[in-house]
Amino acid sequence: MRKLNSVNDQTIYRDIMSPQDGLETALNFYENNLNNKVVFKDFLSCHTDNVRLSDKELAFQFVIKTSSKSKTKDIQQVTFIQNEREVLFPNNIEFIIQQVNRDTNQVTIAEV
Repeated sequence: MRKLNSVNDQTIYRDIMSPQDGLETALNFYENNLNNKVVFKDFLSCHTDNVRLSDKELAFQFVIKTSSKSKTKDIQQVTFIQNEREVLFPNNIEFIIQQVNRDTNQVTIAEV
C-alpha cells in the first residue's frame, strides 16, 4: 500500500448505511465529542465522489478532510470496480470531529 498515491488535502466521503445503535445515537456521540479526537481501529474505505450513497433520513455520511501528509491511499487502480473512486485509510487512524449537521445528517471530521 505504501507505493500507492496519497490523497492529500482533499475532501472525501464515507457513508454509514445502518449505524449500530441508530442514527440519533451516532449523531449524539459525534455532537458530544466536537473538537475531540476519534480513532478508527479498522481500515476505512471511502470515496472521492461528492455523492450521497446513504439515505439522508436514516443514515449519515462522514465528510472527511485529509491532511497535507495524508495516510489515505488511492486504490482505484487496484480495486475490482475502478469507477468507484475508492480510497483507503489504514487502521488506527485519528480524526478530529469538527462539525455535525443534523439537517443533512453529515459529520465532518479531519485527519490528524
